[in-house]
Amino acid sequence: AGRIDARTPTEHSEQTVTSIIHITAAPEMVFDRLADVRGIQPDELGFTFVHLIGLPRPIEADMNGSGKGSVRTSRWEKNVSSQEVTTEWQRPLSMHYRFVFPPGAIPRDALDRHVEIGGEYFDIIDGGYDLSRTPNGETDLSLTTRFVNKSKLKLYGDVWGRLVLSDFHRSILGLMKGRSERANAASKSLGQDRL
Repeated sequence: AGRIDARTPTEHSEQTVTSIIHITAAPEMVFDRLADVRGIQPDELGFTFVHLIGLPRPIEADMNGSGKGSVRTSRWEKNVSSQEVTTEWQRPLSMHYRFVFPPGAIPRDALDRHVEIGGEYFDIIDGGYDLSRTPNGETDLSLTTRFVNKSKLKLYGDVWGRLVLSDFHRSILGLMKGRSERANAASKSLGQDRL
């Protein structure tokens, strides 16, 4: 009675993780940094639990256009790649996408089987960025990801999936904050030089 039967059918659990960060820059400036994110340096990502345990770090992302239907290709360590097909594009308010993992996009040994995307336990569906202008003209940026927990250990899978994505979100939002605030400071500096 106390053991888990591997033949027990799995009920998939769909979860949503949303994280928010405040950025000292206008939404237009932040939005313009979301699509193309080249040359990511490890120190821009800060410390993360998920990278400490061996999940690959992002290296770059580039968009093949703008607007709904454009595709952003993300490249990660360990030769992992993914595509995000834009489903909503409202500059400077939102950019949403669905994830696509073409055959060979995730080498077999790149991820632990418990977090392997599209694997036995875990899958990600879609996500996106939403930007809100604060009263002082700055930005609250949120990142949302929807995932499916396929584990028979429902609570464990839900907690683990939320932990991994929350940690990853914190890293990516920190990257966006750093790049946007540096661009904002440079823009203001250029404006001061012209006076």
